[in-house]
Amino acid sequence: MTSIVKTGQFFIDSYGFESTYGTPATIDEPTGIHQNTTLTVKNNFIRYYGGAGTRDPSNLIAGKKEVRGSTSTIVQNGKIFQAFWGAADTTGSGPYTHVLDAYDGSGDEKDLLSLTFELSSIARGSGSNEVYTTPGVYINDFTLTFAEEIETILDFNWIAQDLTSGSSITSVSQDTDEPFMFYHGVITVDGVEIATIERGTFVGRNNLEPYYPVTTTDPRLTAEPILNQREYELSLTFKMTDSVQMDKILTASNTGVTVTLAFTRGANDSMTVTASNAVFEQDDVTFNVSEKTVEALTLYPKTALITFVDSVASYA
Repeated sequence: MTSIVKTGQFFIDSYGFESTYGTPATIDEPTGIHQNTTLTVKNNFIRYYGGAGTRDPSNLIAGKKEVRGSTSTIVQNGKIFQAFWGAADTTGSGPYTHVLDAYDGSGDEKDLLSLTFELSSIARGSGSNEVYTTPGVYINDFTLTFAEEIETILDFNWIAQDLTSGSSITSVSQDTDEPFMFYHGVITVDGVEIATIERGTFVGRNNLEPYYPVTTTDPRLTAEPILNQREYELSLTFKMTDSVQMDKILTASNTGVTVTLAFTRGANDSMTVTASNAVFEQDDVTFNVSEKTVEALTLYPKTALITFVDSVASYA
């Protein structure tokens, strides 16, 4: 029996780290527990009208090629974040500590690690696989969505250099570890814990800008994208334990404001988001007669990092 319609139930996405931007890498890493992927390819054709007096275009000229995508997955390890922050700083020995941060130990900003993605729709019956390979991938922005007692979802948008298609799927061992679950989060002001977090989102933006140089072997393809200023944003729902945060929102001060989000999947494996020097952008307070005071809060951190502790010896 031939499967006529492909479905997301039989879809896998994997990747490999590139040693040179845009040079296809060996596919050897699972992205996570796949939820959804959207691939967009745009040719940006230019309609050229000749001088023959006709209203129809005489030529359609291929413009800059855009290859973009968005992926949703359940987090199982931190390797993929190296396409946003750069290489992890790893210490320890079983378990290992991997710090995903924008800067190395000397304070220099890290280079991002580019990826080659393989996006595969698996054939059922006697049908054929659909395999798309996208080299030169950087994560443009990501959103971590978390709440008590649910899996942690990572949604990220990415920009690639090019795309090829085929039917052969690279065999990659899928991660069988449990997903990370959110279990504790706090906001600390000047060393005082002021709130316990129930749920929220953490957003990081690279604000990448595709760059098309004049001199290249294929002027339709983007060169390595330009890195613009990085942004972080936190949207949180929490229970208030101390009113001192209102002083911070009134003074618009970021001094000593830290948000810590802790995730776990076992005795030794953990993921911790640390956002520092955060300003209170918006504070919405609801006074409910049947519950504790609940607040919905938006913060802009100046710096942020993610720390993974697991049994993986290297994220390289």
